[in-house]
Amino acid sequence: MVPAITDPSGAEEADLRSFIESAHASGARIMGVCAGARVLVETSVLKGKKATSFWSDIDGLSSAHPETTWVRGQRWVEDGDVLTTAGVSSGIAASLFAVQQRAGTAEALRIAEDVRYPHWEPDAPTDIPVNTVSLADYPYVLGATLPWGQPRYGLGLTPGVDEIEVAAAAELYGGAAFTAHMVPVARTAEVTTRHGMKLLATPVTKAGRLDRLVIPGAASSAPFAEAVPDVPVFLPATAAGTGNTSFDPILVDIARTEGRHTAETAAKYIEYPLPPLPQQDGTPTRVVTIAIIGVLVAVTVGVSPAVVSRTRRRARLR
Repeated sequence: MVPAITDPSGAEEADLRSFIESAHASGARIMGVCAGARVLVETSVLKGKKATSFWSDIDGLSSAHPETTWVRGQRWVEDGDVLTTAGVSSGIAASLFAVQQRAGTAEALRIAEDVRYPHWEPDAPTDIPVNTVSLADYPYVLGATLPWGQPRYGLGLTPGVDEIEVAAAAELYGGAAFTAHMVPVARTAEVTTRHGMKLLATPVTKAGRLDRLVIPGAASSAPFAEAVPDVPVFLPATAAGTGNTSFDPILVDIARTEGRHTAETAAKYIEYPLPPLPQQDGTPTRVVTIAIIGVLVAVTVGVSPAVVSRTRRRARLR
């Protein structure tokens, strides 16, 4: 299983690339999730094969690596012993497909129900929308480039929390909608998740100012109530409807707080099937305001030399 990394072609990742190649040569099946394909193309694994990746990466991958046939509009692409997926959430569907192949349909369906991912069905089509960058993506672009003034959301971690619940909140608020600066907080400095992953956190009493507390998977704010009694709390698990995944209540919350269009853009950038959203037509006020101020400052800086020069000429004429 190969995820995205910061510098897939860098010298520091040489051992990783060698490991992938040796594992593949030994008969291991390789799965690249989202931009994990950018790691695989730096090895021999994808040469001569069909593959996919996060939609906004495919143009660059096609130009830089024509030895691989890049496929758009598919949740995942399987070519022999290599499976690659489209953006972020596609990794869940592709993983269920891989489970189905190895453990059978009944087991894959059991896991899909356990992780509350209703979008996967055995033998369902893998077609997804062919996304492209458009002007409508402005909430993502502005949020990514203008981080100033973001509210600080505490990501409340509790023992035994489901990993997908945590990932959904962290990715959507902090990495796709860019609506908040996410600070992992807990009652202790380390939390063990449902399947044994160790997550590091800031003790909530030392986290500083929090504008909101999001507690994935929890039915109550009790673990944090005494430490941050005056901080507004959102519990995605209690807001989820029947058949909802971990992502759905977060997208609905983003639509309510930042406007429907921001939630739609966030879903696009994790390639997630859009759930029913409230009809709020708001705009992301913070980033739009900063962008307007930035334009005004740029215009002011641009015209200032001409104004100063003209003023000096007039002074000389007097």
